[in-house]
Amino acid sequence: MNRLYRYISIVLLVVLCQNAFAQSVVDAERTGDRLFLHYDFKGAANQYNQAISLGAEPQYATRLQEKITLCENGYSMLQYATKPEVWQVLTVSREDFFLYYSHLQDGAWKVREDGSIVYYDSSDKMFFSQEDDRGVCNIYVTNRIDGNLWSTPTLVSDALTSDKDEVFPLLSSDGKTLYFSSQGLSGMGGFDLYQSKWDEFSGEWGAPENLGFPYSSPYDDFLFSTTPDGVFSLFASNRDCSQDSVKIYVTKYDSTPVKTAISSIAEAREIARLDITPIPEKVIEEPVVEENTVSDPLVAKYIEAYRAQQANKEEIASLQRRQSEVRELYQKATSASVMKTLEEELLETEQQLFTLQSRFGELSNALQQAEMDCLLNGLPIPDMEEKEKPAQEESDEEERPVYQFFRHNLAPFPSNIVFEEPEEKVDLSFRIGQEAMIVDNALMPQGLVYQIQIFVTSKKATIKQLKGLSPVFEKRAASGNYVYQVGAFSKYADANANLNAVKRQGFSSAFIVAFDGGKSMTLKNARALEEKRASSEKYRVVFTQYPQGMPAAIMNLLKSTTSKDLARGTSDAYGVIYFVAPFDSRAEAEIVASTMTAGGAEGVIIEKIQ
Repeated sequence: MNRLYRYISIVLLVVLCQNAFAQSVVDAERTGDRLFLHYDFKGAANQYNQAISLGAEPQYATRLQEKITLCENGYSMLQYATKPEVWQVLTVSREDFFLYYSHLQDGAWKVREDGSIVYYDSSDKMFFSQEDDRGVCNIYVTNRIDGNLWSTPTLVSDALTSDKDEVFPLLSSDGKTLYFSSQGLSGMGGFDLYQSKWDEFSGEWGAPENLGFPYSSPYDDFLFSTTPDGVFSLFASNRDCSQDSVKIYVTKYDSTPVKTAISSIAEAREIARLDITPIPEKVIEEPVVEENTVSDPLVAKYIEAYRAQQANKEEIASLQRRQSEVRELYQKATSASVMKTLEEELLETEQQLFTLQSRFGELSNALQQAEMDCLLNGLPIPDMEEKEKPAQEESDEEERPVYQFFRHNLAPFPSNIVFEEPEEKVDLSFRIGQEAMIVDNALMPQGLVYQIQIFVTSKKATIKQLKGLSPVFEKRAASGNYVYQVGAFSKYADANANLNAVKRQGFSSAFIVAFDGGKSMTLKNARALEEKRASSEKYRVVFTQYPQGMPAAIMNLLKSTTSKDLARGTSDAYGVIYFVAPFDSRAEAEIVASTMTAGGAEGVIIEKIQ
């Protein structure tokens, strides 16, 4: 009995220890999550590493490692942070926050039958986010072909696609920059904000650039847009919000923001709050009046009357400026609800202006009477107007523009828009299965192609005779015989690697043939051409935004990323550039470009070396 009790006690002790151990892992992760959301990325990473060291399960450890990567990204982004000037903040529902970007075209936000949202402003190009067959949202693009006929939507770029969601694509007003949000590209976590520049040279969208801290944060950040007049930049974020809302931040547009390292966690938190930047206090020069003159009550009465009249005059001028702005907005408005709101504001300002103008007459009479009293008593009139003018000019300089928020309408997607049917994709990869497949010769890839010829016959072959080989191309020779060739290989090595597999299927006399642009050529010439083309296709990574020289931090990051040399050059499009080359493939160049962009480098593009 005592043995049984001891055994049960040991089992209970082990279970309790295991539970306590598991709880320690969970506690460490939760602590890390709290630190991460408060921008203590180093502290958060330490907690996640502690959770792993406590023996987290492999799948759990993988998730923690992903969080550590986010911490590393976050800390790196804090070294290249900006401090935007925030002018306005509006809290709205997360469900339809995009409708409050009133500088965008009214009615351009449209909802498709599948519930996805598209911004379409009647241009000839349309970008939208849509779920793929895995349930992951990717960005697609389609172009108008003619009238209401549009091309088959295709992925905008592999470089802008991750294993997680990409949403809210929005093209800049000049059509050269695509802004979007992504959960899966290199960032701080949640949805980060990115931009991609159109590369005229390659005809492709460039590597995605994270807009950086504080536009991107550990929270969800969406829909960056700059107004066409170059005054405001807007984006939305759910930081400091309830779960069902977001804040739209209106910042001063800055084409060349200064990036500096954040000195402390407290500074990072302060910048991330995006509090409205206060307007500098205006220093108004008071009129200089002699002491013995001010002591006279009649002069003091004159000064008081003058200031009252000037204050009233300023109120009238400000209200008249607002009236002009509202009338201009009314002329541009297309929504009935927006027009009604503007009409109500115009009526209200008219009433206020009538009251102020009536008051101005009373104040002018009072000022004239005060001036007459001074003159009748032999008192000098203070020179008020000359002293007040500089203060008026300074006030005009400090005036901050106001972004006018209106809620646009969400329209249904046009029913008359027709997309071309996607071409049925045929698998041209070499394979041996239960049944062979003959494909149309029109599907033969252009360029250099190797095939394995299996036989020639005077009669059409049956599927059974092809013994499960795919894809098989059937060609009619000038002699009238039928020629059967299998596969479409871009490299001789791939064709040669599969030749024996074809022979083992019973085609002992099979051999390799080559074509370039559909024309037959000898294997010797084909292999020489393959080698020449492979050696001539090179790429380079170009830095376009550093005409004054590469910053030391960017240089150090580049040295740790690639061993290739950095060179200086010029470009018709960008002026002075720096570039790293050569790379044997675009994929190799993209790795370096994305690493540099994530580390804070600006204007990074990939070019094919001619």
